[in-house]
Amino acid sequence: MHNLKIDFRNTELLSQFISPQTGFVFNQRTTGLCYFKQVELEKAILKARRFSLMPYKWKETVYLDDPRLFNPFENTLKKVVSSEKEKYKH
Repeated sequence: MHNLKIDFRNTELLSQFISPQTGFVFNQRTTGLCYFKQVELEKAILKARRFSLMPYKWKETVYLDDPRLFNPFENTLKKVVSSEKEKYKH
């Protein structure tokens, strides 16, 4: 994501960060973006909605089958190795 420019006219990119069921923007914890990029993303989505490039309530059906930039259900936390578990066992 760091090489991509967030632009309100790039609705295909912005739609990847919107829930298809509710139309809400995924939060920072789900997207994995830093605070500043998350704010920039939300502002771009609001601007695109203001100019009627994106809907407010739902995700465009054209973009439902797009490949995901991230998996919101994937655990991105560091995996604990069994040797580390045994080291800190009480």
